[in-house]
Amino acid sequence: MTIGFKRAQGFNLVQLMIGLAVVGILLAIGYPTYDAQMTENRRADAKIALVELAQLQENYFAKNNGRYASTFDQLGFSASSHYLGYTLLDNSTLISKDGHYVLTFTAAGTNTFLLTARADPNGVQTSDEQCQNFSINHQGLRTSQPNSSDCW
Repeated sequence: MTIGFKRAQGFNLVQLMIGLAVVGILLAIGYPTYDAQMTENRRADAKIALVELAQLQENYFAKNNGRYASTFDQLGFSASSHYLGYTLLDNSTLISKDGHYVLTFTAAGTNTFLLTARADPNGVQTSDEQCQNFSINHQGLRTSQPNSSDCW
C-alpha cells in the first residue's frame, strides 16, 4: 500500500500574473469613466448652489419692493449657522454644500446681482479644467468659464 501525498493547492505565478493583468485592464477602462462622473457630480454642487441662491434673491426681491439683497446675511445666512447647508465666510462669500466651490456675491445695484461659483483652489475640482467658474445673474443668464457650453 502506498501512501499518497496531496499536492498543495494554490496559484502559480502565471495564474497570478494573468489575474493581475485582468484587474489592470478593468481599472484602465473603468477609472476614467468613474473620474468623469465624479467631476460631473462636483459640478452639480456649483449649479445647484447658484440656482438656490438665485431663488433666494428672487424671493427677497418680491418681499422688498423690487430690490435685491446686497449681502448674504440679508438672505438669511449668518456666521453662527450653516443655513441651507452652506458655510458663510463673510457677507459676500459662501462655501458650497459639498465644499467644492467658493460662492461669491456681487450686487451691482439694487435691481441687479451676480452670483459666481469658482472651484475651491484647495479642492479636487481644480483638476476640472473645462469648467472652473459658473455664474448666474438677475436675468437668469448662466455662464461658465472658460466658456464651455458643456458646463451648464
